[in-house]
Amino acid sequence: MSGLDFRFEYATLAYGPGAEVLLLAALALDALFGAWPGLRRIVPHPALVLAGLVGELTRRLNKAERGGAARLARGAIVLIAVAAVAYVAGRGVEILAGDIPFVWIIALLFVSSLMVMRGPFDEAGQITAGFSEGALAGARRSASAVLGPRAEQLTAADLIRAVLEHLAGRLGDGLTGGIFWFLLAGLPGLAVYRAVNIAGRLGEGPVIAVFAGAFGISLGGHGGGAQPGGKTLAEIVRGQYLYAVTALLLFALVIVVGLGRHAV
Repeated sequence: MSGLDFRFEYATLAYGPGAEVLLLAALALDALFGAWPGLRRIVPHPALVLAGLVGELTRRLNKAERGGAARLARGAIVLIAVAAVAYVAGRGVEILAGDIPFVWIIALLFVSSLMVMRGPFDEAGQITAGFSEGALAGARRSASAVLGPRAEQLTAADLIRAVLEHLAGRLGDGLTGGIFWFLLAGLPGLAVYRAVNIAGRLGEGPVIAVFAGAFGISLGGHGGGAQPGGKTLAEIVRGQYLYAVTALLLFALVIVVGLGRHAV
């Protein structure tokens, strides 16, 4: 009988899908389960491990009493060390997934944990709920887990702007950048990118500028001639909407890239 053959061979199941399908599955897992809080009670989040490594190396090497040149050199050492660890981890998982049956499932979880998709959307929603339940004090409590202690000192307008900047920043460095580097350089590329990103929060600027332009407000030093923004909670909801639509478009783009690579 002519048509598509949906049979799966053992090798297909044992060694998993191609890179684009693996990425789509990882994004879908993140969209469904977010940060996997149950799993994180057992297995530490790779991003938190990287952040802990960066923090410890910085504490040991980047001391205020050292001169500028010495601190710059030590900062470079930290960046190189963290990138090397990330590369070895990513490459190791990639090799094992190609050689050992069903290790691709670990690779899937690894990729999903290094992507940032659902988390920022949920965090913005929690801050909005904090406004609704406890006015500014409630929003500050919710935001402190996302923005840190500085949230306790922010006005309502500043807090709303900070949430929009957070959404834009994570869309740029956690999702768009992650997808780009995974498609370009595989799991090692994604791991190194996220390590450097965690160390220096690179890649936020362009997307924050896009958010500022879309809302016609000033965010993170971008949109200097625009209104300051941060007036109503509707701006956070609009930010969530823009974030979600962009994430769906990126998901669709991965499908297009995958079809283009494997087209006969």
